[in-house]
Amino acid sequence: MWAAILSIAALFIWSIHKLRYFSSRGVRTFPPFPLFGNLTAVTFGQENFVDTIAAGYEAFSDQRYFGLYQYHVPTLIPRDPELLRQIMVRDFNSFTDRGVHIGTECDPLFGKNLFMLQGPKWREMRNALTPAFSGARMRCMAPLMDECARAATAHLKTTIKSITEIDTDELISACVNDVIASCAFGFGVNTHAQPQNAIYRLGQTAVIQHTTQIMKFSGYENFPSLMKLLGIKIIPSDAAEQFAVLFKSALEARRQRLVVRPDFIQTLVDAAQGTRFNINFRN
Repeated sequence: MWAAILSIAALFIWSIHKLRYFSSRGVRTFPPFPLFGNLTAVTFGQENFVDTIAAGYEAFSDQRYFGLYQYHVPTLIPRDPELLRQIMVRDFNSFTDRGVHIGTECDPLFGKNLFMLQGPKWREMRNALTPAFSGARMRCMAPLMDECARAATAHLKTTIKSITEIDTDELISACVNDVIASCAFGFGVNTHAQPQNAIYRLGQTAVIQHTTQIMKFSGYENFPSLMKLLGIKIIPSDAAEQFAVLFKSALEARRQRLVVRPDFIQTLVDAAQGTRFNINFRN
C-alpha cells in the first residue's frame, strides 16, 4: 500500500515539474491540472479540443501567443497574424513536423496519416497529395459532393415527416462520411439509409474524440515507448485490416482502369504512375 502511495505521489511531483515549462519562460497559459494539463474537460468528453483552443484565443487576446498543455506536452499557440506568417511561410522548413509522431511501427495505418509523417516522408507524401487540391480537381469533385448533399436532403425531407427533433451531429457526420467515401476512395455509400456501412464504422474508430481514443493519443504523446511495447494502436487491428482490404480493391481497380473517377484515389494513382511515389498499402 505504501509503495502505491509513494508511486502516486512521485507521479504527481513529476507531473507538476513538467507543467512548469511555460511559467518558467513567461508564457501565459491556463493553470494546468496535474497529469491532464489543460485537457481535463476534453479527456472526459465535457469539451471539444477546438473549444479549448478558442477559449485561449479569447482569454489571451492581448498576447501574440499563449501556451497549452496537451497533458504534459507544452504546445505554443500563435495568435498574431505576422507570427503565423513567419512560421507557415518564411520559416516553414523549421516547422514541418506536427509535434506528435505515431510511427508506422506503432500503428501501421494511423502512422501513414499526413499529420503523423515526418521529414522526407512527409514531404514526399505532401508533394503527391497537393495536386488533389487544385482548383480543377476540386471542381471535378463538386458533382460527387452534390450527390451526397442531395442524399442528405432527401433523408431530411423524409425524416421530418415523422419526428420533431433531429440529431444534427448525426446528420452531418453521415453526410461528411459519404463525401469522404466518394471523393477520397470512390465508394458510393448512403450512410443515411445504411448507418452501419463499413466505411462509416471504420471512420468512427479513428475519431479522436471519445475518452478511450484521447487517452491512447495522450499515451503516444507522453509514453511512446510504453505504448509501442504494449502494442496499443489508435485504430484497432481488425478495423485496419478491413480498411486495407477496401483500399486495395479500390486501388487495384484504378490501376487496371476498371474505374476512372475524378476523386482523391485517382490522384494518387496518377501521381504514382508519373513519379516514384509509392502507394502500396501495407497494414
